Amino acid sequence: HGIAAVALHNSHHIGRIGYWAEQCAAAGFVSIHFVSVVGIPMVAPFHGRDSRFGTNPFCVVFPRKDNFPLLLDYATSAIAFGKTRVAWHKGVPVPPGCLIDVNGMPTTNPAVMQESPLGSLLTFAEHKGYALAAM
Repeated sequence: HGIAAVALHNSHHIGRIGYWAEQCAAAGFVSIHFVSVVGIPMVAPFHGRDSRFGTNPFCVVFPRKDNFPLLLDYATSAIAFGKTRVAWHKGVPVPPGCLIDVNGMPTTNPAVMQESPLGSLLTFAEHKGYALAAM
C-alpha cells in the first residue's frame, strides 16, 4: 500500500474534478482532490463581510465492488458561481443562505455576483465549509 500525490500548477478552469476521481475509482483507487482556486476571490469567510477565498472545490472517491463508486465532488461555497449566473440570466432568485451583497447583507439576488461591485458567495455548512475552504 502507498500514496501518490499530484500537484497541478498554473491551470485554468478544469471543470468537474469528479471526472478524474471516477477514473481513479475505476482503477480501484481511493482518491482525494483539493483545488485551490486563484483569481478573483468569490467566497466570504464564515461571518465575513466580503470575499477572501475562491470556491476551492473538494472531491473524494471510494471504489466499490458494484462499480458504483461513492463520490463527493463539490465547491466549498453554498452555491456554485455558475448557478448564480444561470439564475441571473433567468431573472430568478437563488435560495436564501447562499449570497451576501457588497455590504455583507444576506440576499437572494444573483445580480450581486454579476455586477460590480461584487457581493460574495457564502460557504456551505457555515464554519465547516469555511474551514475546508481555508485548507
